[in-house]
Amino acid sequence: MRVRFTEPYDYTPSEEPRVLMAYSPTGGANSDGEYTVRQECGEAAVAQGKAVELAAPKRKSAYNAEA
Repeated sequence: MRVRFTEPYDYTPSEEPRVLMAYSPTGGANSDGEYTVRQECGEAAVAQGKAVELAAPKRKSAYNAEA
């Protein structure tokens, strides 16, 4: 799931409560708050109003890839 965080969000995976993932609205690969996260994390963040769901980026097809 692809999301953009609008507020800081801490996520603890349900199967590993000793882990804490901290997401920032100024973090991510391009410092724009966009992350690819687990469905569980994304749905919880959107439900709490701390993130908005984004469309998944388009993938290049092996048949249409430019050389």
